Amino acid sequence: MPDRPSLRNPDLPYRTGTFLVTFVTAHRRPLLGQIHDGAFVPSVVGRIVEESIEWTGAGPMGARVLAAQCMPDHVHIVVDLRVARAGLGRFVATVKARATREAHRHHHIPATTPLWQRSYHDRWLTSAVAACRAIRYVEANPEQAAERRKTSR
Repeated sequence: MPDRPSLRNPDLPYRTGTFLVTFVTAHRRPLLGQIHDGAFVPSVVGRIVEESIEWTGAGPMGARVLAAQCMPDHVHIVVDLRVARAGLGRFVATVKARATREAHRHHHIPATTPLWQRSYHDRWLTSAVAACRAIRYVEANPEQAAERRKTSR
């Protein structure tokens, strides 16, 4: 695989702080569920992803997941790493790896099919106000997606 430059900002403290992180399914396939009446309804794979987020935050990482929302083809998480035992990259990699392993193990997606696109998008939340805005954004995401779909018809 060719070397690719890192998308991470070398000046940010990715081991501590609060972040809004987003990662996307491979080929943006809507594997995680669907939006119905402004609410996200998870598929079996979506439930696996939700459980992986909860397990990773509460278990090996010691991170505090402040908000998390699966969408049909992506995931948003607001995570506080100030007391975590690992940084943001490790947190995201663990969530993605556990969800992929469980989805493959239970044959919800073929073992040769990737679940995720490479990498993730992050935003460092530098204040309590920014964190509250990010949490509101994540929690309102399904309803906003439903509204966008209505107005685009």
